Amino acid sequence: MLLSRSFIAALAMLGAGSAVAATTASMQITGKIVPPVCDVSLTMPIVELGSVELDASGGFRDRKIPFGSMGVSCSAKTYVRVSVKGTMPGETGQLGAQMLGGWSQKGVTLSSIAINTQGTVINGLPGKIVMFDPGMGVPGPDNHVVAISADPNYISTFMLMGGKTVEAVKTASFDLVGWYGDFVVKDHSSEVTADQTLTFEVNYL
Repeated sequence: MLLSRSFIAALAMLGAGSAVAATTASMQITGKIVPPVCDVSLTMPIVELGSVELDASGGFRDRKIPFGSMGVSCSAKTYVRVSVKGTMPGETGQLGAQMLGGWSQKGVTLSSIAINTQGTVINGLPGKIVMFDPGMGVPGPDNHVVAISADPNYISTFMLMGGKTVEAVKTASFDLVGWYGDFVVKDHSSEVTADQTLTFEVNYL
């Protein structure tokens, strides 16, 4: 069947129109992933223990001393861990974990200090800070140490009260308690001091 001249012309015009319509437009996309930013605050940046007297045997008996409160505020909910470092040489605790030095004499650490926590509130709900060995997994609700770790091999992170999993934090606050271990002073020729700087750090879990 022969095509008419008018139909061939129409096909030619359709082809020309399609070629003209095949224009392009470009879109440039930019962006980056920004991790949440967390701020840390302390209500007692300076703790003055004053002059502490020894008992009749020349010993210091363990005691808990309030260290004020600490607050964590993140720009978005995120999983974080809390750690602490001290400028005094540390000791190894009963569980094999590195602990902060508490009292020292002539550069020798006489006792350790544990940083315990209490009154923890996470995102407006009752919670706690738990310290555990990550190789052993997250501890159960009733099997944990409520403290801030000074050992990089241990993790201190947030859980809701009665919870079984780690909780992401947007806001959190808790009281700090310094638990000083006992010791006996055998050399009274030089001072025994607690002077040092503790640095608390919040990192992504």
